[in-house]
Amino acid sequence: MPNRFSPETVTKRSTITVQMADNARAAIDEKWRALGGAPGAPVVPNDGLVKIGPLSYYRDFADGRIYSGDDTFWVHGLIFARYMELGGPGSWLGYPRSDEFDFDGGKVSVFERGSIYWWPDIGTRELNDVIVHYTGLHAFGETDVDHGSDDDEPYATLGVASPDDSARTFRTQIYQDVDGGEGRFDVIELYRGKPRGLTISTLLNEHSGGDTGLSRRAMDEAINRAGPALAAAATMIPVVGPVLGPLASAAFEHWKDDLINALNSFVEHSLGFADRPLGADVLTLTPREMVLLATRPEGHAQFNEIPWRFETHLMSRFGASYKVYFNIFGV
Repeated sequence: MPNRFSPETVTKRSTITVQMADNARAAIDEKWRALGGAPGAPVVPNDGLVKIGPLSYYRDFADGRIYSGDDTFWVHGLIFARYMELGGPGSWLGYPRSDEFDFDGGKVSVFERGSIYWWPDIGTRELNDVIVHYTGLHAFGETDVDHGSDDDEPYATLGVASPDDSARTFRTQIYQDVDGGEGRFDVIELYRGKPRGLTISTLLNEHSGGDTGLSRRAMDEAINRAGPALAAAATMIPVVGPVLGPLASAAFEHWKDDLINALNSFVEHSLGFADRPLGADVLTLTPREMVLLATRPEGHAQFNEIPWRFETHLMSRFGASYKVYFNIFGV
């Protein structure tokens, strides 16, 4: 077995290193040409190739840096400045995995373990996945149709749909003995993944001995109808995948009214076997909103014992008034 310090071994390693450097140099030059010279002139005219890690190299240009490893990517502008502030490839983000792409009115560059987003009015925000939680409800006023009960027994049915063609339905517990002015803190994880846009449908009921399964079946039916609307509103972004497109807000405003009416109508006409519907609401979070809410520097808001970052509108019926609360944060 050859000695690892023998002249033959050292020469072989040196040859491999030179070949790797030549390959990286060629890949960076090819990338520069493919970009139409957009990175500008090399900072070091003759070579300037810098080795980082066992298999990666970079070269600095007037605007940013081109990295070459498994693939070759250009990181530049304010996203590059933030990337370097965080520590570049040695940071938690790791190596680049995309060029910069348009993203919901701004830009994004994708890295091994997260992305850096930029908007002209916001600046940069770095984030990996987001988690969305249902965090509870609050009664601003209780029902005046109690059928022998002095308190409310509310519960919410939640439908969550995203552009990657996933839709799920959740139902909270039935909260006992809720008076006006009281809330209930709870946690249900509704979504975990990339900030690609999300719709959350809420159907709030007062339990009166009815079949709680009816509201869940109504929600299943409603959010399954959301699939075509989401697909039509989604835009494919390389590396990032499907996200809600720029026209999504207008499309969903029309769809939202139809969905709320369908939810209320289904429950109200369930032959008396359903609980009393207190209201329905549909919330749409664009990718930009998900990023900004998940990275708010001021942290979470708190309503009594309930942490939240977005909420339904006030849902009022039968004398009752409620809001349902949600939280979102980055991981």
